[in-house]
Amino acid sequence: MLLVETLFVLLVVGWYVVFRWLPAWRWLTVSAGAVCIVAVLSGWLPSHLLERLRVAEIRPLPPCASSVSIVVLGGGTRFDDDLNQYVPQRDSETKELTARALYERCKSVSASCTLYLSGGDPQKHGIPEAEAFHRDMLALGIPERDMRVEGKSLNTYQNAKFTTPMLGALGSTQVYLVTTPYHMRRALAMFGRFGVDPIAVESPLSPPRAHDLLRPIRPLLENVRFTVIGTHEWLGLLQLKVYSALGWY
Repeated sequence: MLLVETLFVLLVVGWYVVFRWLPAWRWLTVSAGAVCIVAVLSGWLPSHLLERLRVAEIRPLPPCASSVSIVVLGGGTRFDDDLNQYVPQRDSETKELTARALYERCKSVSASCTLYLSGGDPQKHGIPEAEAFHRDMLALGIPERDMRVEGKSLNTYQNAKFTTPMLGALGSTQVYLVTTPYHMRRALAMFGRFGVDPIAVESPLSPPRAHDLLRPIRPLLENVRFTVIGTHEWLGLLQLKVYSALGWY
């Protein structure tokens, strides 16, 4: 997210420079700033950013094959004061539930069903995202023998790069990819670079918490968060196109 934060800081600095040094344009500068703020806080901008990131899901899902691989992508960790440890971010909690439901669906008919948990520690919290997933999935009843942990990747490109070799011979197993709706388009594009065409299974976004002290302004804060997320994803897709054109991906 550092690139997105830098971009927003540059936009604010640019706005201030225009406001400070071009007084004849101040009415236009203030109007543009007000429109941007309203577009974000009202939800208009983030809804447009995120809706165009979604991919068409296959519904209903196809029957599970005899060999199934379920790839679950990490999404960061946060410190839980009650548990006194780092746990997956809230949107990642729904990934775990989605992955478990998919695992149970396929395990009932498949000879082999394996979860591949992918995610390193880009936030430097001392625990890879995949390890936090692994701990939670064990608590949800997924047996150790049916899980593989990839804890080195620091971005979506590395998720695909490091997980693909773990899947074995491509074409011999049915691959599902579990991540959030706003991340799915970029994730599919990255796995496609490595010859993997997984079935997309979006996890729902985490619902609001009960007893939230910030509940009165939570919708506004969520709109800011989704604007940052949407901008990050679109920049990531642009980066993929540029790197692919340069032969770096």
